[in-house]
Amino acid sequence: MLIPIKFESDTTSYYLQFDTGATHSYLYSNRLDLEYPDDKVFKTSIGQINFRDNKSIKATDEKNAPIGTLGADFLQGKIVQINFVDEIIRIGATYHPTDFIIKPLLTLNGRPVLKLNVNGKEQNLLYDTGSSLFGIWTKKKDWKKLREKSDPIKSFPISSWGKINKGFHSSFDKAIPQIWNDSTDDTDLQIWYVDNRNYRRFFRKNDLFGILGNQLFLNKEIVIDYSEGLFGIRTVCNNE
Repeated sequence: MLIPIKFESDTTSYYLQFDTGATHSYLYSNRLDLEYPDDKVFKTSIGQINFRDNKSIKATDEKNAPIGTLGADFLQGKIVQINFVDEIIRIGATYHPTDFIIKPLLTLNGRPVLKLNVNGKEQNLLYDTGSSLFGIWTKKKDWKKLREKSDPIKSFPISSWGKINKGFHSSFDKAIPQIWNDSTDDTDLQIWYVDNRNYRRFFRKNDLFGILGNQLFLNKEIVIDYSEGLFGIRTVCNNE
């Protein structure tokens, strides 16, 4: 998910990866050479952003490659509305709660956490817009319980802050109730695990069942309301 921005006194359009799973916003100094203000706060077309420097992301000639990450620190106190069907993100939006199925919004160091029903039990899942590949990313033991056993196991290299891990995925068992139990949507949800003990420790330390990516919301509109501690979802009808 990329957000276009411009810096003060610069007419060039750049892109930031929108990543609610990142606690801070970063500029990739290997991709963009900018002089940092003393307070590290940059004035941009979407507001003031306090960027940290990240040198681990390699330079690239790829068109529209992101020059940084817009993290959860920028979103605090704001309302974010994401329409996945129309590919629109509104920051500082207004909305009518009665138009959405509303859930309480928890936070982990500013990152959004949802309490959702997984196989009959309420579980905490960190919602990470930077995990666009994933339906649910969980621990291996839970992945084994929830995956469709007849579906072949697939593997995929996962890049995270310049490092590569191997991810494994298969379909979510359709005999198990959908995790968003208020929705009648029949999403072919994929469930993943990454064989890296650091992630298992992260889940255990923070009482997380796992990470929720964007796949569940691809035909939806969602609202992340940091000001009131609410998360909303509704299905979007594409008229095209």
